[in-house]
Amino acid sequence: LEDGLPGRPAARDGLEGHPPTPIAGDKRQFEINPRGAGSQWPGIAQSASWKRPAQGRELPRLVALSPHRPVVRRSRGIAEALSQPPVPGKSKIQNRKSKIAEDGLRRPSSGAQPLPAPSGSAYHRAMPPSSSADRPCVRPRIVVLGSADRSPVSGQGDRLREVIEQHAEIVLWDDSAQADLAKIEADYVVVLGGDGSILRAARQMGYRQLPVIGVNLGKLGFLADLSPDEFIESFPRICTTQPRIVEHLMFECHHEPAGGAAAAKSCQLGLNEVAILGGPPFAILEVHLYVDAELVTTYSCDGLIVSTPVGSTAHSLSAGGPILRKDLQAFVISPISPHTLTNRPVVDSADRVYELVVPRPHAGTSVVIDGRLLGTLAPGDRVKIRRAEPRFMLVEAAGHAYYRTLRQKLGWSGSLFGADKPRS
Repeated sequence: LEDGLPGRPAARDGLEGHPPTPIAGDKRQFEINPRGAGSQWPGIAQSASWKRPAQGRELPRLVALSPHRPVVRRSRGIAEALSQPPVPGKSKIQNRKSKIAEDGLRRPSSGAQPLPAPSGSAYHRAMPPSSSADRPCVRPRIVVLGSADRSPVSGQGDRLREVIEQHAEIVLWDDSAQADLAKIEADYVVVLGGDGSILRAARQMGYRQLPVIGVNLGKLGFLADLSPDEFIESFPRICTTQPRIVEHLMFECHHEPAGGAAAAKSCQLGLNEVAILGGPPFAILEVHLYVDAELVTTYSCDGLIVSTPVGSTAHSLSAGGPILRKDLQAFVISPISPHTLTNRPVVDSADRVYELVVPRPHAGTSVVIDGRLLGTLAPGDRVKIRRAEPRFMLVEAAGHAYYRTLRQKLGWSGSLFGADKPRS
């Protein structure tokens, strides 16, 4: 302290003298500054300050900190400890330590247990890390979906089943794609096949989606990205760790007839795209597009595709649409062979409602969802597409990043005539 207060000597070196006691009418700010962790006041903060309150108000609180204790607040007890008259036979410092020890502010000695936290204060005790031997080994529950009539699936089935049973518990093996998965409790769904098999699995799971591990037994395999050998290598790691799971946008497609009959309405969950296809007699088709009930344009085309990011590498890509990263929340509207060359694909938010109306459909004009026929269109029928509540979840294996998949599946290459390629 730079100077003492009335009735107390100055204390320029730590706490060698009595700390000043607040005196009525004194409004100056002052500090108590012990000399760090080795000071004679180990239980009090290294810097504490207060001002004398207005007349008649309670003394302000002094915060005491200790590395072994949570924050403890005292007001009157500290002031009394600092102002107690000395007990004969004890030094001033011993007297102050005794009083503070009675208030529970003394730092515990080396090897002693910390004092219990005062009631009402927040207290956290770090728990010792448990060893892996203390935790029970839980085998994940697996549903396997495939198609037994496809020769690649039937040929690899026994080999893959042996690997799955070695590391997990198979709760259902369904080759018919007809099993009801609503009440099946499982951790992962292993799909054997190609992208079509994964679309069928997403439709089979309905509004209760489970994380999918795709094993590519088909041709291209954007979604079913793991080969059988890669699955055998990575499956044990998936069972013993927390793999990265990427969520993908799904949609609901509502077909509302022009007459407004509620019984004729239909709704289907989809993952890839909704396509309006002209059908026979294969003449040009007019399609009105509305976004949030606002007219966007009228396409003169052979058809129109509304695609999710997952479907942007499918039918939409063939129609000239862009590729969207699979975890984006957006839709792509791509006309099929538009008569007006300025009609280009459009990308918009998945939070909007998209509405398609064909005023004069052909006899075979139809609505197709993920390759499956939803129904044919009559004049004035409305097709509404909106974001669905569930998300399609795909397990991403180590080393199978998004652009690596695109580069390999689409045959991208920036070099010619066998030039050196960069490392992948």
